[in-house]
Amino acid sequence: METLAPELQYIYHELEQEPVKKFPGYVEANFQPELNDDQQLKYTLDCVKRAVEKGFRYKDICILVRKNDKGALLADHLTKNGIDVISPDSLFISKDHGVKLIFSMMCAAAVPSQKNFKIKTIEHYSSLILKQDPAEKTEQFRALFSNKTIEEIFRLENYQFKKYTDFPNLYDYVFI
Repeated sequence: METLAPELQYIYHELEQEPVKKFPGYVEANFQPELNDDQQLKYTLDCVKRAVEKGFRYKDICILVRKNDKGALLADHLTKNGIDVISPDSLFISKDHGVKLIFSMMCAAAVPSQKNFKIKTIEHYSSLILKQDPAEKTEQFRALFSNKTIEEIFRLENYQFKKYTDFPNLYDYVFI
Protein backbone atom coordinates (compact mmCIF):
# COMPACT_ATOMS: atom_id res chain seq x y z
CA MET A 1 0.00 0.00 0.00
CA GLU A 2 2.94 2.32 0.48
CA THR A 3 3.39 2.81 -3.27
CA LEU A 4 -0.27 3.57 -3.95
CA ALA A 5 -1.36 7.22 -3.87
CA PRO A 6 -3.07 8.00 -0.52
CA GLU A 7 -6.30 9.13 -2.22
CA LEU A 8 -6.63 5.65 -3.83
CA GLN A 9 -5.70 3.49 -0.83
CA TYR A 10 -9.29 3.32 0.44
CA ILE A 11 -10.22 1.25 -2.63
CA TYR A 12 -7.90 -1.58 -1.62
CA HIS A 13 -7.76 -1.25 2.18
CA GLU A 14 -9.69 -4.50 2.88
CA LEU A 15 -8.56 -6.43 -0.18
CA GLU A 16 -6.53 -9.60 0.33
CA GLN A 17 -5.28 -11.99 -2.28
CA GLU A 18 -4.87 -15.68 -1.66
CA PRO A 19 -3.06 -17.24 -4.59
CA VAL A 20 -3.98 -20.78 -5.51
CA LYS A 21 -0.80 -22.59 -6.34
CA LYS A 22 -1.02 -26.18 -7.53
CA PHE A 23 2.37 -26.30 -9.26
CA PRO A 24 5.64 -24.41 -8.99
CA GLY A 25 5.81 -21.25 -11.05
CA TYR A 26 8.41 -20.54 -13.68
CA VAL A 27 9.85 -17.33 -15.07
CA GLU A 28 12.22 -17.06 -17.99
CA ALA A 29 13.62 -13.67 -18.92
CA ASN A 30 15.72 -13.44 -22.05
CA PHE A 31 16.92 -10.64 -24.19
CA GLN A 32 18.80 -11.86 -27.23
CA PRO A 33 20.16 -8.75 -29.01
CA GLU A 34 22.37 -10.84 -31.29
CA LEU A 35 19.34 -12.50 -32.91
CA ASN A 36 17.64 -11.00 -35.95
CA ASP A 37 13.82 -10.84 -36.09
CA ASP A 38 13.39 -14.30 -37.68
CA GLN A 39 15.78 -15.91 -35.20
CA GLN A 40 14.02 -14.18 -32.29
CA LEU A 41 10.63 -15.45 -33.49
CA LYS A 42 11.96 -19.02 -33.72
CA TYR A 43 13.64 -18.72 -30.32
CA THR A 44 10.43 -17.49 -28.67
CA LEU A 45 8.36 -20.23 -30.31
CA ASP A 46 10.87 -22.80 -29.02
CA CYS A 47 10.61 -21.33 -25.50
CA VAL A 48 6.81 -21.63 -25.61
CA LYS A 49 7.03 -25.23 -26.83
CA ARG A 50 9.49 -26.09 -24.02
CA ALA A 51 7.17 -24.60 -21.42
CA VAL A 52 4.26 -26.66 -22.76
CA GLU A 53 6.43 -29.79 -22.71
CA LYS A 54 7.15 -29.06 -19.02
CA GLY A 55 3.41 -29.15 -18.34
CA PHE A 56 2.44 -25.49 -18.53
CA ARG A 57 -0.74 -24.56 -20.38
CA TYR A 58 -0.85 -21.89 -23.05
CA LYS A 59 -3.14 -19.78 -20.88
CA ASP A 60 -0.41 -19.71 -18.21
CA ILE A 61 2.23 -18.32 -20.56
CA CYS A 62 2.83 -14.59 -20.90
CA ILE A 63 5.27 -13.01 -23.32
CA LEU A 64 6.27 -9.39 -22.92
CA VAL A 65 7.81 -7.40 -25.75
CA ARG A 66 9.38 -3.97 -25.78
CA LYS A 67 7.55 -2.59 -28.80
CA ASN A 68 4.07 -3.16 -30.25
CA ASP A 69 5.40 -3.89 -33.74
CA LYS A 70 7.51 -6.75 -32.36
CA GLY A 71 4.47 -8.03 -30.47
CA ALA A 72 2.42 -8.00 -33.65
CA LEU A 73 5.10 -9.98 -35.49
CA LEU A 74 5.33 -12.46 -32.63
CA ALA A 75 1.54 -12.88 -32.35
CA ASP A 76 1.34 -13.51 -36.07
CA HIS A 77 4.23 -16.03 -35.94
CA LEU A 78 2.72 -17.94 -33.01
CA THR A 79 -0.70 -18.03 -34.68
CA LYS A 80 0.81 -19.35 -37.92
CA ASN A 81 2.47 -22.10 -35.88
CA GLY A 82 -0.78 -23.29 -34.33
CA ILE A 83 -0.62 -21.37 -31.07
CA ASP A 84 -3.70 -19.28 -30.43
CA VAL A 85 -2.82 -15.86 -29.12
CA ILE A 86 -5.46 -14.63 -26.77
CA SER A 87 -4.69 -11.32 -25.16
CA PRO A 88 -7.66 -9.22 -24.12
CA ASP A 89 -5.27 -6.91 -22.26
CA SER A 90 -3.46 -5.94 -25.44
CA LEU A 91 -4.22 -4.75 -28.94
CA PHE A 92 -3.84 -8.26 -30.34
CA ILE A 93 -7.37 -9.47 -29.69
CA SER A 94 -7.86 -9.27 -33.44
CA LYS A 95 -5.46 -12.24 -33.77
CA ASP A 96 -7.97 -14.54 -32.06
CA HIS A 97 -9.79 -16.76 -34.57
CA GLY A 98 -13.06 -16.61 -32.65
CA VAL A 99 -13.00 -12.82 -32.72
CA LYS A 100 -12.28 -12.89 -36.45
CA LEU A 101 -15.25 -15.20 -37.04
CA ILE A 102 -17.65 -13.06 -35.02
CA PHE A 103 -16.41 -9.82 -36.61
CA SER A 104 -16.67 -11.21 -40.15
CA MET A 105 -20.12 -12.63 -39.44
CA MET A 106 -21.40 -9.33 -38.06
CA CYS A 107 -19.97 -7.44 -41.06
CA ALA A 108 -21.54 -9.92 -43.48
CA ALA A 109 -24.91 -9.55 -41.77
CA ALA A 110 -24.66 -5.75 -41.66
CA VAL A 111 -23.51 -5.31 -45.27
CA PRO A 112 -24.99 -8.26 -47.22
CA SER A 113 -23.88 -6.87 -50.59
CA GLN A 114 -20.18 -7.30 -49.69
CA LYS A 115 -19.07 -10.75 -50.83
CA ASN A 116 -15.70 -10.41 -49.09
CA PHE A 117 -17.33 -10.40 -45.64
CA LYS A 118 -19.21 -13.59 -46.51
CA ILE A 119 -16.05 -15.24 -47.83
CA LYS A 120 -14.09 -14.33 -44.68
CA THR A 121 -16.92 -15.61 -42.48
CA ILE A 122 -16.97 -18.97 -44.27
CA GLU A 123 -13.16 -19.20 -44.14
CA HIS A 124 -13.08 -18.60 -40.37
CA TYR A 125 -16.07 -20.90 -39.81
CA SER A 126 -14.34 -23.67 -41.78
CA SER A 127 -11.03 -23.47 -39.97
CA LEU A 128 -12.32 -22.74 -36.45
CA ILE A 129 -15.58 -24.71 -36.20
CA LEU A 130 -15.31 -27.41 -38.85
CA LYS A 131 -11.51 -27.80 -38.69
CA GLN A 132 -11.49 -28.03 -42.49
CA ASP A 133 -9.54 -26.38 -45.26
CA PRO A 134 -11.25 -23.00 -45.77
CA ALA A 135 -10.67 -23.12 -49.53
CA GLU A 136 -12.91 -26.19 -49.90
CA LYS A 137 -15.86 -24.69 -48.02
CA THR A 138 -15.45 -21.34 -49.77
CA GLU A 139 -15.52 -23.05 -53.14
CA GLN A 140 -18.64 -25.01 -52.11
CA PHE A 141 -20.50 -21.75 -51.44
CA ARG A 142 -18.90 -19.53 -54.11
CA ALA A 143 -22.03 -19.37 -56.27
CA LEU A 144 -24.13 -18.26 -53.27
CA PHE A 145 -22.03 -15.27 -52.20
CA SER A 146 -23.61 -13.00 -54.83
CA ASN A 147 -27.27 -13.73 -54.21
CA LYS A 148 -27.63 -15.10 -50.64
CA THR A 149 -27.21 -13.45 -47.26
CA ILE A 150 -24.86 -14.93 -44.69
CA GLU A 151 -27.94 -15.99 -42.71
CA GLU A 152 -29.24 -17.94 -45.71
CA ILE A 153 -25.86 -19.55 -46.28
CA PHE A 154 -25.60 -20.65 -42.67
CA ARG A 155 -29.13 -22.03 -42.81
CA LEU A 156 -27.75 -24.53 -45.34
CA GLU A 157 -25.33 -25.59 -42.58
CA ASN A 158 -28.27 -25.98 -40.14
CA TYR A 159 -27.48 -22.80 -38.21
CA GLN A 160 -30.14 -20.24 -37.42
CA PHE A 161 -29.25 -16.61 -36.78
CA LYS A 162 -31.23 -14.87 -34.08
CA LYS A 163 -32.06 -11.20 -34.06
CA TYR A 164 -29.99 -9.23 -31.60
CA THR A 165 -33.20 -7.69 -30.25
CA ASP A 166 -34.15 -11.13 -28.87
CA PHE A 167 -31.38 -10.81 -26.27
CA PRO A 168 -31.15 -8.50 -23.24
CA ASN A 169 -27.50 -7.67 -23.90
CA LEU A 170 -24.75 -8.16 -26.48
CA TYR A 171 -22.96 -10.78 -24.37
CA ASP A 172 -25.97 -13.12 -24.54
CA TYR A 173 -26.34 -12.45 -28.28
CA VAL A 174 -22.75 -13.34 -29.09
CA PHE A 175 -22.12 -16.22 -26.69
CA ILE A 176 -25.34 -18.21 -26.52
